[in-house]
Amino acid sequence: MRAMVTACVPNSTAEANARIRAFMVAHAGRALWPGEQTEYEQLLAI
Repeated sequence: MRAMVTACVPNSTAEANARIRAFMVAHAGRALWPGEQTEYEQLLAI
């Protein structure tokens, strides 16, 4: 099993990553609707 390593990243980066992860979990297993795709792209641009 791989050990989890916590990297030192700015809080804003950690928050952005958490939002992206939450979005991905909420939309797992299906294609995104056009509005969801736009939201996802906006999250990636943060």
